[in-house]
Amino acid sequence: MIPLLHDFTGEVVLVFGGGPVGARKARRFGQEARVVVLSPAFADREFEPDERRDPDAGVELVRTAPAPDEVGVWFD
Repeated sequence: MIPLLHDFTGEVVLVFGGGPVGARKARRFGQEARVVVLSPAFADREFEPDERRDPDAGVELVRTAPAPDEVGVWFD
């Protein structure tokens, strides 16, 4: 694994997929940033509140499955 060192404070992180891996990423990035998770379904138990999470950071769940040509509208 390559360590990723970046200050995500005030950033928005986009995660594709609501399964266990997406949930793990959302929880990790959600400690510092606002996270948007795009998925047609979610492993809901994975998105339970985490008391270690910054209260200003949030995880927004968007139930959608964008087509490849629609993905560009989700990021700059």
